[in-house]
Amino acid sequence: MDPVLTICIPTFNRRRLLQQTLETLLPTLTEQAEVWVLDNGSTDETWEYLVSLGNLVKRVCRETDIGADRNIMACLAAGQGKYVWILSDDDLPCSNSVKAILQAIEAFREPAFLFLRTDWQDEKLSKYSTAPVQTGWTEVDRNGYVREVGVYCTAVSSIVVQRGCVDEDYVSRCVGTGLVPAAIMLSAAARCN
Repeated sequence: MDPVLTICIPTFNRRRLLQQTLETLLPTLTEQAEVWVLDNGSTDETWEYLVSLGNLVKRVCRETDIGADRNIMACLAAGQGKYVWILSDDDLPCSNSVKAILQAIEAFREPAFLFLRTDWQDEKLSKYSTAPVQTGWTEVDRNGYVREVGVYCTAVSSIVVQRGCVDEDYVSRCVGTGLVPAAIMLSAAARCN
């Protein structure tokens, strides 16, 4: 059975932060979720760390740095899940994030995307809490999404998107702007909502 959710973590030269994120994430996984790490040509010990995890994490290592925007775009193609959660290597998910995402996908009958508000993650690693986050999911149309989310649509770790709803040609035109996360979400809202 293919997983419903692929959690894809783009990274570059941040082994320590990536390790914290994976140590927080891995115990929360179910058979419905898989983890991929896309290493963007790191020169630190990131790759050695990933190899040490064995089959717990699937991984891709680029020989050269293709840039953050292209590495984020590559997350859309990694893994088998119908949905992709792009999780930054330095964002620690709460203990129930994976479970809550899977429940929302089912409850909202496979929506085009989910947007995770900033309170699902830790803003300052020193104050991280493993306490479950209150979900409080709400369903809005595309205009409601733009009103509700505003500038936070650029927060890469807030993105959970159905693969088939993303217009990758549109997103690729945003490479180099730092707005690839926003383009992913907006294209999903435009195509499938």
